[in-house]
Amino acid sequence: MLTQELTPALYQTWRSTWAAHRDRLRPNRISGPALDRYLRHAYPLAPLTDPSALRIVTENVAVTSVAKGYQWIPGLWKEEHIPGFKAMTDRIQQYGTVVIAQLNHPGRQASEKFAKAQSWAPSAIPDPYHNREMPHEMTIEEIHKTVADFGDAARRAKEAGFDGVELHGAHGYMIPQFLSLYTNKRTDEYGGDLFNRMKFLMEIIADVREKCGGDFILGYRFSADERVTGGLTIEDTKAVVPYLDEAGVDYFN
Repeated sequence: MLTQELTPALYQTWRSTWAAHRDRLRPNRISGPALDRYLRHAYPLAPLTDPSALRIVTENVAVTSVAKGYQWIPGLWKEEHIPGFKAMTDRIQQYGTVVIAQLNHPGRQASEKFAKAQSWAPSAIPDPYHNREMPHEMTIEEIHKTVADFGDAARRAKEAGFDGVELHGAHGYMIPQFLSLYTNKRTDEYGGDLFNRMKFLMEIIADVREKCGGDFILGYRFSADERVTGGLTIEDTKAVVPYLDEAGVDYFN
């Protein structure tokens, strides 16, 4: 959660966004964190004094079959995934709890061991801290396909009964790989200045909104400062967040 001490500009943007969507978000004021639970461990909803106050964000859910950094990641890349998630959301929402699916593509952090394919990234630069595998530099067509994959996964999440989705833009995954000069060395419309590097994320937001409508909760999780030379800084984040707010993001994590 953003704090006023972190940066007044970001805090003010968060306050404005919260005010615009308080009717949907404020009643569910306790957040169940997005941990790697592999969907096996249920939150103890019934014993809570007021489970209707709870808002649960799932662990990251893969938007394609190759968006896997580890073995047991859940997915929403095909229609067959909807019934299982619908059973889960029905069980949770009987208590009045809001449940949000966190959508993710790890980009260069995908593992060939589990994805059975070479990872994709904005630039062919391996992750020195994760798997050190050489990713495939995405073509324009592949970028467009991935944008649509996020939108389609969000649409499936809605059909599966989720109240919204949270785009995972933290931890050096694909979305921040496009945003960061540390990982994005492209010279086309998706690289270069910050506006070009934001294009991938902005297109995802637009696609989600087109496929899910304006009443579907849309959150964005991000790392405000990558703390690596050439990476995203707090000043970059302060520049990006107002555009995401204007594009239709309901809350920031």
